[in-house]
This record gives sequence, C-alpha cells and structure tokens, in this order.
Amino acid sequence: MVSRVAAQVGLLSFAVAVVVGLHAGNAPATVLQRAMLAMGVGFVVGQFAGWSARLVLRDFVRTRWAGTIEAHEPADVVGKFEAGPGGGPSEAQ
Repeated sequence: MVSRVAAQVGLLSFAVAVVVGLHAGNAPATVLQRAMLAMGVGFVVGQFAGWSARLVLRDFVRTRWAGTIEAHEPADVVGKFEAGPGGGPSEAQ
C-alpha cells in the first residue's frame, strides 16, 4: 500500500509539473528537470502519506473491530472450538 501511494503521488507530481512547465513556455530540458525533481519529492511525500495511512488504518481496525467480533459471537459457540493438531479449529469433546 505504501509503495503504491508513493508511486501514484510521484507520477501525478511529474505529470502536473510537465503540464505547468509546457504551459508556461519553458524549454523542454528545463521542464523535464523540474518534473523529475517534482517526481522525487512527490514520491517521498507519498511514502510518508502511505505510511501514515497504514498506521491509522491498522490502529482503527485494532480498536474498532477487536471487541465487536467477540461481542457478536453466539454464547453457545464461544469455547466450543479449540485449535486442532493442524492449527485449524476442531470440535472439543
């Protein structure tokens, strides 16, 4: 997820820098240099944004859904199953 966000922000930065540079009438070499710089900066910003989003989502899932799964299990099912020899569930006798 982090790499995907970084790549998308970097490519978006590159495209915007190319369009703005060409619209301003800059030389093609200057446009490419600035676009490459913008892509690098966008990639770093995207890495940070993706990392932050991953931490926020992980924390949300842990706090929000950790108690709800256990709270919504029927009372007769809780404790009926325990780990079998292969690590999967098996009925307790």
